[in-house]
Amino acid sequence: MVKAAAPETKTTPEVVKELSAIAPENGAEENEPGLELSDGLLAALSPRKNAVTLSTIIPVAYSASEIRVLSFNLVMELTDQESAEAVREALPIFENATVDTIDSLLENKFFNDILYVKEKMKTELKTAFNDIIVGGRVKRVQFEDFLVQ
Repeated sequence: MVKAAAPETKTTPEVVKELSAIAPENGAEENEPGLELSDGLLAALSPRKNAVTLSTIIPVAYSASEIRVLSFNLVMELTDQESAEAVREALPIFENATVDTIDSLLENKFFNDILYVKEKMKTELKTAFNDIIVGGRVKRVQFEDFLVQ
């Protein structure tokens, strides 16, 4: 015997209702009366405000006689929005730190080695950025579109 399925009703999960009450879709900054948003909650609701993306192109040795181009987007996730704004204002300094750090890691290495040092690059870049930034910290560094052409 086959039971007929009950008609599906579209219900909104409780979490979605709570988040929509806190952060309206129209982007308005008004909250429900008596509802105060902490910095942590605001950061969780809008994580890209704490992130900065750098795009970089660096020549790399593909082989002993051939040079290729390494291009990538690097996303830095910072502890707070003020730190992210400070990084955006000083972007050329962070771009230079990126190039210098990667150049030092890839010195005397070929294309095949690049894939093995990718995690080390993230660690070294995070350390270099945290040495530069004042009043905040870089929590995470991620590569996007990591290509050798």
